[in-house]
Amino acid sequence: MIELVDPRGAAGPGVVHALAPRSERLTRVGFLVNEPGRVSGPSFARYAEQLDDWFRARIGVRETFVGFKPVLSRRADDSLLDRYDECSAVVNGLAK
Repeated sequence: MIELVDPRGAAGPGVVHALAPRSERLTRVGFLVNEPGRVSGPSFARYAEQLDDWFRARIGVRETFVGFKPVLSRRADDSLLDRYDECSAVVNGLAK
């Protein structure tokens, strides 16, 4: 199970904070997974699924795209990177 945590710690009981106003510009977020074939330990692809839900629910992102580099030690191909051109933001990661 993956749990997203806030590094600032838990909010006190009964404390609800309003979210800051959101820009309409953040409509499509891309995730670039550096290690697609992970067989043990944490998986950034699974973490990206959790982030996808969070971005949609909390920030109002309407569309996401997940791409996978075929080999960890090489840069992503231009054809893969071109798929991120329409993204408002890209999250790149490797779970350790």
